[in-house]
Amino acid sequence: MDEKRQDIYGYYTTGEFARLCGVKKQTLFHYDDIGLFSPEIIEENGYRYYSTNQIELFEVILILKDINMALSEIKAYMDNRSEKSLVELFEKKSHEIDRKIMNLHWQKNYMKEKLSILEKTKVNETGKPLVEDGEEEYYIVTAYDGPDDDRKIDGAIAKHLDYCESIDVYSAYVIGCMVPTETPPTSELYNYSHFYTKLSESDKDKKTYTKPAGKYAVIYHNGSYDTIHDSYNSLIDFCKKNNHTMDKYFYEMEMVNQLVVHDANEYIIKLAVKID
Repeated sequence: MDEKRQDIYGYYTTGEFARLCGVKKQTLFHYDDIGLFSPEIIEENGYRYYSTNQIELFEVILILKDINMALSEIKAYMDNRSEKSLVELFEKKSHEIDRKIMNLHWQKNYMKEKLSILEKTKVNETGKPLVEDGEEEYYIVTAYDGPDDDRKIDGAIAKHLDYCESIDVYSAYVIGCMVPTETPPTSELYNYSHFYTKLSESDKDKKTYTKPAGKYAVIYHNGSYDTIHDSYNSLIDFCKKNNHTMDKYFYEMEMVNQLVVHDANEYIIKLAVKID
């Protein structure tokens, strides 16, 4: 240690300051080169020393960099920093962080919900009707009275998604379809009457429809939409055989789709209808 450092408390070499702040020495050299952050002392012999007073300033630079603020923007702030500019910058970045936290929270919930959906497909046999206890669920529902044409249906689903986005609803569930029990799908027609998005508990105040709790006759269709009418017929026959009165709608929801498999013939689609 040279004499000057012995006389001054709280000064660090480049290596010491880098270790203290959890960065590489090259980072400090680069920041000095671009005029963003320089040592407080540079002696004639080239020795460079950073002070304790610089630690908080450097930590703020790291925070701003971690939230993807460009080094040029950080430098512009540092070159003209003031109480006013600090308040403006921190308020702006705080709002941006809040949005990122919300997005991360949604992304995490999305993944958890997808895992939960996939887990349900493992414990239920496909192609065999059964009775399940259904909880009350909250939906955003849009009506569909257009032709039974794939393009028109896709367009209606896009409008449904646009509406959900307009009210800040982003669900982990894919778009579901409702079919009146009096007009079940056939080999030629889907007979959709509504499209729906399932809401989380936190979004239930935005609901336009409540799917009631109760007993549901359910079948997990394994295959493409080309053969889904067969599963509807199996579900209807099951209800008739067991003297179940079907409620007004079938609820159709993809459990395993192109997110999981390449082949549409490997889809798993849940069909459910409330029964008395």
